[in-house]
Amino acid sequence: MTNTLPASIPTNGPPGLHRRIRVVCVDDCPRVLAAWARLLGIQPDMESVAILESGSMLPDIFEAGRPDVVVMDLSLSEGNSLPTLQALITQQPEARVLVYSGHSGQQVVDRCIAAGAWGFIGKDAEPSIVLDAIRRIARGEAVFPTPPSTT
Repeated sequence: MTNTLPASIPTNGPPGLHRRIRVVCVDDCPRVLAAWARLLGIQPDMESVAILESGSMLPDIFEAGRPDVVVMDLSLSEGNSLPTLQALITQQPEARVLVYSGHSGQQVVDRCIAAGAWGFIGKDAEPSIVLDAIRRIARGEAVFPTPPSTT
């Protein structure tokens, strides 16, 4: 059976053949991780590669699981996750990371962009918005909030 969902990712196979978006989630809150596992588990076009409480295993998981998108909390118990993001991008330049954070502000977003993130979304976003961001990033689109107008 061929999965032809429009949000899935084309394969290198015959035209029209698609595969599910492979996602890794990194957050130090077990309740958030459980919610991610449930949410990804019901998406017909996504699958969870790993659910991690720490960014320290991310490079190994990335190498083994080859996710399409990594969803990473900005503030992990081990500290700011930007160095982890930067290290991942250095080791795996093709990595696409969506920073999912309770922090906001253009300076935070700018730091995430500088670290190599493909997107930034607040933890207050509706699940449908976050899932849309994952799909867009998997297709190669950057997803960042619109900077406030200076006029």
